[in-house]
Amino acid sequence: MNQYADIKDAFLHCDVDKLIIEYYKIPDDECSKFTIECVSTEVHAAMERIKQTQPEKAEKQNLLIVCKTFEENETDTFCVEADDIAEWKERLSKSEQPQEIGDEMLTFMDTDAIFDAAKAVDVPTKYAIEFCEWKDILSWKLAELSIAWYGLEFCLARVLWEMVFFGVEPEKMKKAAERIKNSLDEAKKELENDSAPRSKTSQPNRARQSPVRS
Repeated sequence: MNQYADIKDAFLHCDVDKLIIEYYKIPDDECSKFTIECVSTEVHAAMERIKQTQPEKAEKQNLLIVCKTFEENETDTFCVEADDIAEWKERLSKSEQPQEIGDEMLTFMDTDAIFDAAKAVDVPTKYAIEFCEWKDILSWKLAELSIAWYGLEFCLARVLWEMVFFGVEPEKMKKAAERIKNSLDEAKKELENDSAPRSKTSQPNRARQSPVRS
């Protein structure tokens, strides 16, 4: 199994032509009009920035995982922090192993029972990466199992998709993050104003209503 020091090392050792093809194959309705030439231009621009970006040094290395989901043709790309992995391994070593659900058992389980069993599995907390800085992402470790299951270029295409979600230039990413943060702050204020207890000055003893929770 290939060993890469970090995400940047993996990018530098990948087949860029295969990376472009895997990136182009990622399903997205809004980008269906993009040509392979447009994708090639974006990938090469991103690769140039990756080469110029120095990964952030850290005592512990976070893990980046790429895996297919239950939805057809969809994948999930997320980060698991090093401390969470360590805590999870410690909990797992002290707890009883969960009961394995075989194919035969699945035939007798309804959908709710399957979801309950899945939710009962203890896994580390996962985090989205689209707002993370490139110097941080490039310092993480790409899960070896993800590479073994799907191939290096398949995984890196999904990682790159998240990295350039708001564009290759860092300025675009910062502006997008600011817009979303402002929208969230405004929505939070509106929610607080809508749910705040109200009383009329002309009726000081009026009973206050409980805040509305949505």
